Amino acid sequence: MGLEPSAEFPSPEAAVDVMGRLLDEGKAQEALAFVDPIAAQFPDSPVAQHLCGLVCERTYIELTALGKAADFNLYRQAEHFYRRAAALETDEGAQNVHRERLYAAVFVIGTQQSDPERLREAYDLALELADTSEEVTIREKYGREAAIVATAMARVSRQDADWRRAERLFSESKAPFDERETYFFHYYQGLVARELGQRLEDEARLASAADRFRRASSIQTSRGVDYLLADCLIQLSSPNPEDLSDMDRIVAELMAANPDDPLVASLKKRYELRKRLLEGETDA
Repeated sequence: MGLEPSAEFPSPEAAVDVMGRLLDEGKAQEALAFVDPIAAQFPDSPVAQHLCGLVCERTYIELTALGKAADFNLYRQAEHFYRRAAALETDEGAQNVHRERLYAAVFVIGTQQSDPERLREAYDLALELADTSEEVTIREKYGREAAIVATAMARVSRQDADWRRAERLFSESKAPFDERETYFFHYYQGLVARELGQRLEDEARLASAADRFRRASSIQTSRGVDYLLADCLIQLSSPNPEDLSDMDRIVAELMAANPDDPLVASLKKRYELRKRLLEGETDA
């Protein structure tokens, strides 16, 4: 591109144009060198500050996708720049653009560090965006996001009231169309149903959790989702033929792929005990 990081840009928009091309080309790490100079050149520009946050965020995501070690401080830097952009912004419509990225950064930091204060801030931001966004799809999206953050908060607090709040928010949310969003929507809803099903010994909630994990697995298979699905199925007192078939298959696949994993070994023991009990009930 022929520019040095020390080069000055004629305007924040010009910086956005140049950095945008680098990001589009998958060169976020190259763009990162320009962050501090741009932030210093345009300290009062919400556009420039937002751009700096975006470059930091995208660099972390790019490095992680490449399997490289990414400094988590990049997300803290992104949070700083998004927060500054929101504070500088005078246009009400543009405020939500900054808040959306701030929400994402705060949520990632809160979940990665089990930080209740940041999770609470992410929850409040999601509710604000659900209330103030002009587009229906954005309002619906952040209604779902509020439910997901509420789930993360419940996992930290372990309080019944927090789990029930997450369940209520999911019941009020509309399922997304985007595949990636749909995966997380079902995954987190499954976590809530599983937790409350176990706490309340509620068969219906456990069956609902199994259904949610099946839906998530149909979009993206993973060891974690398979484990959670099998765990729910093992706890059902009256599994149907599909439940039994899935239970047999998943436990066998998990053991084959993870023969030395103590968590999987424990799951297998519970599975074998459950199968013996079910066979005993059938014989009786």
